[in-house]
Amino acid sequence: MKSHGLVFLGIGLPLGLMMVVWRYLDHVSLPAERSHAQAVSTAAPQPVKRGDPADLRLFPAPEREPVSGSGETANELAGGWTDTVSAWLDQLLQAARRDPDLQRKAAATLLQQGRYAEAAEAFDRLLVRDADDPALLSGKAMALTAMDEHEDAMILFAAALRARPQDATLQFNHAVSLLRCGETDKAAAAFKKLLEAHPGHVQAMYNLAILRQAAGQNAEALELWRQLTDGDTTSRPAAAAQELSPRMLAGAWAHRGELALELKHPQEAETCFLNVVRLEPRNATAWCNVGIARAAQVRRDDALTALQIALQLDPDLVPALNQAAYIHAALYRDLGHAEHGQAVADYCRRSLRANPRQPNIIELLRAASWFDRGERDAATSNTDEGHRPE
Repeated sequence: MKSHGLVFLGIGLPLGLMMVVWRYLDHVSLPAERSHAQAVSTAAPQPVKRGDPADLRLFPAPEREPVSGSGETANELAGGWTDTVSAWLDQLLQAARRDPDLQRKAAATLLQQGRYAEAAEAFDRLLVRDADDPALLSGKAMALTAMDEHEDAMILFAAALRARPQDATLQFNHAVSLLRCGETDKAAAAFKKLLEAHPGHVQAMYNLAILRQAAGQNAEALELWRQLTDGDTTSRPAAAAQELSPRMLAGAWAHRGELALELKHPQEAETCFLNVVRLEPRNATAWCNVGIARAAQVRRDDALTALQIALQLDPDLVPALNQAAYIHAALYRDLGHAEHGQAVADYCRRSLRANPRQPNIIELLRAASWFDRGERDAATSNTDEGHRPE
């Protein structure tokens, strides 16, 4: 999942800066690392999951563009930029002590620069004079969120929303704060209410889809993922898809594929996972899921091709190793060719080296008639050592 970060280009009017800062909260992404599911332990296809609502991030790291053509390194340039901003901010803070009109600008800049405790204090001083100002309430809430003080932030977002009940950004931020406090049902209701008023809010749709999927409401979740991805093609992305970062769009396709496979739509699942690898060609998990979707359609050669790509990218990806072992076992059963039997043995051994605690894979290895006595004893020994099902 990539996210949109703030780019510091200078400070305009105080209200304008606050609107820019509010936008910083308006994008949520999945973590950089996807969680691998447990190894496939039966022949039934099981996609590798991407994550759950706990993986949502309120403040994604800003993306940096590469710097070239100056003779200086990117780090040196970034350091110089930071020093310039820090010096300017120090001057602004000094001026703000003498000029109250600059205090809003200083508070917003502290927030933008990641000086969250100082920003919270600055917003507090402003709130003494304007206790119901939604911009100030939201600014302090954002600072508290960055410091993991989510319950206090939720209260402030709710207060700001009472002042501006139709503000889509405040509605979204309040829903995210509810989610951060573990109020998943209330968060889902808040995202749904936001979508009723603003149907094109794709970040709210994305989060609601994750919550519905996590709650097992698969039909509604699948419909939301379809809305987010339908019309997204290489040549002409959908309007909704254009508002998602490539990483979030890949996540939407992956979640849709997981549900399609679970709901017995393997062709749709294959299309979904192929769109993931279109966006992320080196995503081993997505290639593995392409293979699993093809295996569900009994397209074994095509499935093995995708699994081989996954294993070239990640040689120890257990679900890909296991799925390949099951496919070769089916081919050996149907054709009786020795090379398929040997492939089962090879994939099982590789999978067990990566994760020894897989009774089903141990059983597959032990049951094969082409192993010698020593290999069968080794498999039996592993089973007797207390390994439990995954």
